[in-house]
Formats: sequence, C-alpha cells, structure tokens
Amino acid sequence: PTTVRLRALIQDEFGAGEMGLPLQAEEYVLYKLYRKELRIAWPLVRPRTPGTWHEILNTTPGVAVASEPKAGSVMEFLVFDEMGKESWGHIAYIEAVFPDESIQISEANWPDDGRYNERVLVKEEWQALNPFFLIFS
Repeated sequence: PTTVRLRALIQDEFGAGEMGLPLQAEEYVLYKLYRKELRIAWPLVRPRTPGTWHEILNTTPGVAVASEPKAGSVMEFLVFDEMGKESWGHIAYIEAVFPDESIQISEANWPDDGRYNERVLVKEEWQALNPFFLIFS
C-alpha cells in the first residue's frame, strides 16, 4: 500500500508500477524530492535509470552535480561486476552529513529488492563508490 501511494504521488514517473516491479531506488529518491517540494524539469531523455541521472540532469536548471555530499542531495553511483564492467547504477537520498564526513543515506531497493533501507557510510566507504552528488534547488 505504501508503494502504491508513493507511485501515485510521483505519477509512476518511471513506469515501475505499470511493469509490476517492486519499489525502485529512483522512485524513492524522487518521492523524497517531492516531499521537499522539489520538482525535476526532466529533459526528454529516456531511460532515467540510476547511474544516468548525473548525465541527464547536468545541464538542467536547478540541478548541480558535485563531488562532495550535502544533506538533502542525492548520491548516485555505479556498481561494477568482477570483470570491472558496469553492471547497474544506484541512487540514494542523503539525510545527513556528519562532522567526520560520514553520511547517512536512505534508499530503496538495496540491499534487497523493493526494500527501504537506511545506513551510514564512513567517508572511505562513500568515496570508494566514486559517487556523483546531485544538488537540487
């Protein structure tokens, strides 16, 4: 029921509800932005999957791509297979940045399909992911 309400709020922007998929990371992050009354002026580019947002939105007004985390921003990173080939991307919402530069994130679809999760990443952990940080205004 919660996923159905979330998808209604974001108007099933990514079509995951229509496809019958569990809650996706990009849906959760878009929901978090909506809750802050932030809307993305998406260009026509598709797909809008995690791992592509920093490329799609890098010239969009109101969006900045940064190399350092900020509370309220979005962290995006790519996951690679054992051969070093890009497998997929992930996206999470940064709830807090602490004085020691660790970050608290909230996310969906990590580590299990469709599940909501919160975790703290120490600086070395998030840096090892080579993330992009998207700051919305």
